[in-house]
Amino acid sequence: YEMKFINFSREKCNNCYRCLRTCPSKAITILEDHAEIVDDLCISCGKCQVVCQKGALHIKSSISQVKEAIKSNKRVIASLAPSFAGAFNMSNEYQIVTALKKIGFEIIEETAIGAEIVIDYYKKYYEEGKYPNLITTSCPSVNNFIEKYYPPLTKYMIPVVSPMIAHGKLLKYNYGMDSTVVFIGPCLAKKMEAEEFQHSGIIDFVLTFEDLTDWFNEENIILEELEPQPFNHISYKRGGAFPTKGSLFEDSNLSNKNYELMKINGVE
Repeated sequence: YEMKFINFSREKCNNCYRCLRTCPSKAITILEDHAEIVDDLCISCGKCQVVCQKGALHIKSSISQVKEAIKSNKRVIASLAPSFAGAFNMSNEYQIVTALKKIGFEIIEETAIGAEIVIDYYKKYYEEGKYPNLITTSCPSVNNFIEKYYPPLTKYMIPVVSPMIAHGKLLKYNYGMDSTVVFIGPCLAKKMEAEEFQHSGIIDFVLTFEDLTDWFNEENIILEELEPQPFNHISYKRGGAFPTKGSLFEDSNLSNKNYELMKINGVE
């Protein structure tokens, strides 16, 4: 069975129901002794794939399409999610820039540059205080969850794109609409977000950190042995803190006292 972003192998499935129990949006049903993902209910959080011990659920990879773009001499640009620093074995985080250049990326920037822009917009909505409640909306799985399961709350979602989309727009503007922009990050949900109709033509492909690890292994690239080199553009620390727990808003620098700040992690 194939859903859009996850391949499901019946042969490997041993009907343990782990995926069924862990799915926060109840998007998995059991049909004729095997699990099936209902696309309309799925929020692309990827939890099912993480808990599947038999490897029956596999995130589809876009490596071949990215290689194709590199081969056809397109300008291929990487937008790298700030959480990369904790996902790879490196003695210096800039070693990953060298590795990406080795496999054919021409320009490498941190997605945190997009986060900088997004934070400023969030602050603007916060300061203006026009909405009775505000939900910050950078995780596509959470967006999906609200839109599908709690539609009355969508009016409180700040109408600003995620750092990935903001950065993608900036890259296309700076380096040409004909360049190929590849987002590299930790989660499946970004594949879904990149393909949403309202964002078409911004992020061409999404690779997960697992995809990238496979690609490095294939090319026998050992990150720790590489000379570090800087990103093509430097981002500020503020944008780099985007994936950490907590909030982008510091209580101390907020002037609008009409809101109470709540920090929430996880779909539950």
